[in-house]
Amino acid sequence: MRLFLVPLIVYAVAPSAPPLEPSERAMRIAFEQRLQVQVDNVLEFLSETSGPQVVARLRESGMDRFEVRTFKKLDCAQDDAGFRCSFEVDVSLVTGMIGQKISGRFMSGPDGRLTFAQDI
Repeated sequence: MRLFLVPLIVYAVAPSAPPLEPSERAMRIAFEQRLQVQVDNVLEFLSETSGPQVVARLRESGMDRFEVRTFKKLDCAQDDAGFRCSFEVDVSLVTGMIGQKISGRFMSGPDGRLTFAQDI
């Protein structure tokens, strides 16, 4: 009986390991998902304010599409709600390429997936 109690006590009082810093791939996926949510929100707003025909024209012209061409993680630091990270990204749009250095917070969402919120 004593043999089983010692490991349980050690396990109960041992400090938990700090959360792992998000990988570049996980950050890219979270960033792409956030961009898609923003595009969807704009399209929904336009549909409500200008009508579905405006949204249809935007979709036909490709203005709702984007592609993350490159994504490079620069640095990350743990904070109270997750990790504050910066990265460089090139996004391809129908109108051309946009390259930016962005920083924001990456956190685990309620479903365990990484989420992204950009610094303003």
